[in-house]
Amino acid sequence: EDGLVGHSAYAIVQDAAGHLWFRSRQGVSRYDGVAWTAYTVDDGLVESSIGFWPTVLVSDRDGNVWFGSDLGGVSRFDGSRWTSFDTVGERKFGGVWGATQDRDGAMWFATDAGVVRHQDGNWRTYDVSDGLAGSHVRAVASDSSGALWFATTTGLSRLEQQTWTTYLAGEETAGVLCASDGDLWVSTDSGVYHFDGNEWQNFPSAGTPLFRVGQIFEDSRGDIWLGSRGAGVWRYDGTRFHSYGLDDGLPHPIVKPVAEDPEGRLWFGTPGGVSRYDGAEWLTLTSREGLPHDTVRAVFEDRDGNIWATDTQASKDGT
Repeated sequence: EDGLVGHSAYAIVQDAAGHLWFRSRQGVSRYDGVAWTAYTVDDGLVESSIGFWPTVLVSDRDGNVWFGSDLGGVSRFDGSRWTSFDTVGERKFGGVWGATQDRDGAMWFATDAGVVRHQDGNWRTYDVSDGLAGSHVRAVASDSSGALWFATTTGLSRLEQQTWTTYLAGEETAGVLCASDGDLWVSTDSGVYHFDGNEWQNFPSAGTPLFRVGQIFEDSRGDIWLGSRGAGVWRYDGTRFHSYGLDDGLPHPIVKPVAEDPEGRLWFGTPGGVSRYDGAEWLTLTSREGLPHDTVRAVFEDRDGNIWATDTQASKDGT
């Protein structure tokens, strides 16, 4: 009734103009602080089913908003209209799992049919024949040196100065974080890996049950937070892990979206509500406190310091 297209919001992003964008099953909605504008396939969006697919919605430094489809292809909003792309040359654009912009301004898309690059109107696909570890790419990230990292279902790939290097060959990698200290964090189906540039460390071998990590997040202090799919949330302070679960105040052991507010408090989305941790105490907000629904799929901090939590609707917390 407020103008959000559909009844579910799965991802949030803020563009260069400060507008907030929310992705749902039926399309995307833009909120300018006063009014909502809804966009669907009728406005030029590429068709998408979403389901349980990762929801790709990103804003680039040029002010464009990119929408990735699980059915294949991307749509770009340039401030006035949507343009969709579902092929790269003669090849069909694969289902999109992730996206990032490199320091040269090129957009890179992780798809289930390789990696797709776009810059200045030119498109190119990279696959195993170019040196990619696997064709099913789940995530992409850029590090401080400008190198790109791609998590695939058969290993981790690094691209630097047109040279491909494979790490963790055979591992089903799912997520990658390039930390501010230059270290790399990778989630896989066999645990979490940490790479300091010289040596890899697999943390389950140290006794931490981190076999299913859905989110890797770095806070403003440089601590690494790992949201798990059944073992709560874990914090790595540079020396050791600290675990937080139901006994500490989390409402549910599944934790995926993570955000940080201007006061340095961490917000965690779970199927049991959204929890805030200030370093000492936990506070959980649910539908009883005003959330539209207890299951929180996305948590986002806007430039004004507001925290947005979404599932069936968008909810804002400015406290």
